Amino acid sequence: MSVEFTDILQLPKHKGKTVQQVFDTEPSYLLWLRDQKLANGRSDYFDPTVLKALNGVLAKDKKLAAKWTQWTELKDGRFSPVRPGSMAAMPSSAAADEPEEEERRPSLAEITEAQQRQRMYAESWGSF
Repeated sequence: MSVEFTDILQLPKHKGKTVQQVFDTEPSYLLWLRDQKLANGRSDYFDPTVLKALNGVLAKDKKLAAKWTQWTELKDGRFSPVRPGSMAAMPSSAAADEPEEEERRPSLAEITEAQQRQRMYAESWGSF
């Protein structure tokens, strides 16, 4: 039996609230809970309607989409996390128009400065 919008949560942070109330005020909590349940082998914790709604939130909110994984609907109606590199992980045509952000790598000067800070920190704490 999976959790639906009308079910009442018994978790400490939102105890006594319905899933719908938490979805309306803090959908990121439900995304976190979804991933926690997946880590414990419960990919079916939420009802498919809740999972579709969470995917809708990810489609609208870029900050949440950067942090949380979108799930894809399987042929049998169940949901599964999108695996990196899979076709489902490819950006939509709207998102494909935006340039991809490259990973910033530190410069040699930044690396050297960080190493010097580490050395100074180790030396100062080593005197105690």
